[in-house]
Amino acid sequence: MKLENIGITSIITSTIFRDSVQKVNDGHFDVAFVDIMLDKDDKGIDLAELLSSKGIPFIVTTNLTDPSHFYDVKNIGLCHTFKSQLIN
Repeated sequence: MKLENIGITSIITSTIFRDSVQKVNDGHFDVAFVDIMLDKDDKGIDLAELLSSKGIPFIVTTNLTDPSHFYDVKNIGLCHTFKSQLIN
């Protein structure tokens, strides 16, 4: 399913922490998808904290398996975590 099919008409992307922060501060977001490893570091946690402070809902994504990363996410207000599974 394409995002446009469910009414999402504006998609903004960023892979650099500083650029992401600027986009959050400059624009209005209905929701954000945040990779924990933004900028090849744990900067996604910092971005999620900024989103949370502005009342912007976010979904954290990651391919990491170290549980310590999930504790950081839960500490900024993410209520649910989901364990992904590969589907053959």
